[in-house]
Amino acid sequence: MTDEPEILVTNDDGIDAPGIRALAEGLDDVGNVTVVAPATDQSSTGRAMSREVAVEEHELGYAIDGTPTDCVVAGLEALGPYPDVVVAGVNEGANLGMYVLGRSGTVSAAVEAAFFGVPAVASSLFLTEADFGERRSRRTTRPPSTRPPTSSSTPSTRASSSTRTT
Repeated sequence: MTDEPEILVTNDDGIDAPGIRALAEGLDDVGNVTVVAPATDQSSTGRAMSREVAVEEHELGYAIDGTPTDCVVAGLEALGPYPDVVVAGVNEGANLGMYVLGRSGTVSAAVEAAFFGVPAVASSLFLTEADFGERRSRRTTRPPSTRPPTSSSTPSTRASSSTRTT
């Protein structure tokens, strides 16, 4: 038996999103990480659940043809050791405001884990296209009036620490 915690990592941006890779790699120093994430972008799906899901092995763990909530259920019930904690993210976007409780797949994954009695954290990060590079998702960009102000004359230190995988 090991003293390392079992950590289930998921997201709503899809298993190929750079945020989940960074999260899984960072948490690998803390415990035994099992990644169970949607095969494709499932942003804004809230707590939707599928009747059945297909599971495919992926270099990071398991890709689920379903929602983030499906991923948590599959991770808890079938695909890995029962986790001590579920960590959802890193979401591409800020997830600010009360509306995220019903819409965000990242937050909903953490809520689903809590319903199973497993402690959970949802992690999100707002980056501009200048910080992150070209948007990879199918989602539309928010109207400019809702974006935090950015300065094009100030270089970002966050961009140098971000990695993008394709």
